[in-house]
Amino acid sequence: MRLLPIVGLLSGCSIVLIDEVCDTSTPTVEETGSAPELLFSAVGTGATHSCGIMDDASLYCWGLGDEGQLDAPTGSFEALSVGHAHTCAIDEVGDVQCWGRNDDGQTDLEGRFDAVSSGGAHTCGLDAEQRVQCVGRNDVGQTDAPDQRFLSISAGAKHTCGIAILSDDATGSVCWGELKKEATPEEGHLSVISGSGWACAESSTAVSCFGSDAEGQHAVPGGLRYDSLTAGARHGCGLNRDGLIQCWGDNEAGQTEAPSGSFKQVVAGPTSLHTCGLHAGADEATPITCWGLDAENQLMP
Repeated sequence: MRLLPIVGLLSGCSIVLIDEVCDTSTPTVEETGSAPELLFSAVGTGATHSCGIMDDASLYCWGLGDEGQLDAPTGSFEALSVGHAHTCAIDEVGDVQCWGRNDDGQTDLEGRFDAVSSGGAHTCGLDAEQRVQCVGRNDVGQTDAPDQRFLSISAGAKHTCGIAILSDDATGSVCWGELKKEATPEEGHLSVISGSGWACAESSTAVSCFGSDAEGQHAVPGGLRYDSLTAGARHGCGLNRDGLIQCWGDNEAGQTEAPSGSFKQVVAGPTSLHTCGLHAGADEATPITCWGLDAENQLMP
């Protein structure tokens, strides 16, 4: 399969992610033609849309926009996180702005935060005091953040995980919501990623996964050290120390068929069947390549 920047597969699927069914048409391959190359400093993927921070710090979104997913605010932004059908971003002064579907209050997060993570129908923010605030759907406790300090957070489809400060010299993974019973605090974890009903946490020596493993999403390739990990609905990807992407798990739509080349970021959202990578380069903003499901043109800005 030949991949070009912003080229992907359109693949049929039928998968329940939150409470929805994706049903697409016959797979086709589509190329960008002579479209101008866009440069991004960050990118994120949802179920049927994607968003990125461009080289001028503005936001740009593409894909399905039937519920305002593409109505990104204006201004300069430093970070973003794309959920199932909504997105939140942190602007240059640290304020969070969210847009897209809001049937459960998932875009109602307000205030100043150091980090934000968008899940299936909920959103969590990490404030300057290292405390977590969550809004949105709470049918299984995914917004019931524990009262402790965290270094990072990762919202999944119906759960949230974070790296908690367990003591003055120890950190570990803590989860709440759908995976609360699956994950007790485990000392030594340095980062954690959340998908749809599963999660993986990384220590200095290994990656351990918990929750659903129906599509082999626990089968993280061994023998490699990763600079970063990301989780899609039922697949995962890692960026190794050579800048190469390796993916595993569900490949129904080609979402694990990572392109060759050197990258500096790889992202898959907690309910997404597509993945995007930010190419390596001397400049902060570089081209992106996306692969996987393209039912709503979510691969191609």
